[in-house]
Amino acid sequence: MVDLVIRHARERAGETLGVITMGIKHMNRIQAALDRELGRHAELGVFFEPDAEERFFVKNLERVQGDERDAIIISVGYGKDRAGNLPLRFGPLLPEGGRRRLNVAITRARGRLTVVSSFRLYRYRSGPRAAG
Repeated sequence: MVDLVIRHARERAGETLGVITMGIKHMNRIQAALDRELGRHAELGVFFEPDAEERFFVKNLERVQGDERDAIIISVGYGKDRAGNLPLRFGPLLPEGGRRRLNVAITRARGRLTVVSSFRLYRYRSGPRAAG
């Protein structure tokens, strides 16, 4: 995640960016890792300026409503446990209204959306399937 944010700040400094996580603990971990890394990249300080009109953010899903950016990175942040199982506990997505929260997160991106996860996502294909 941190590498993606740093790369964006270097290569797409003219595009605003936000990171959305599924939970508060995950948000805090990403922010802490990013803060540590930014200490080594003083040249990127302007991109992360807290007083910018549309400043960079790392927010959890519940706090992101109304914050649009040119690019959004969604960090799913769920992974396999030590036994190799993927628990199907997806925090704010499972309760009633969870899909609306996910919809809010996805629609925060004006131009580009990147999803980062620790497990394989399958591509969804719409339309008729090829015969055969």
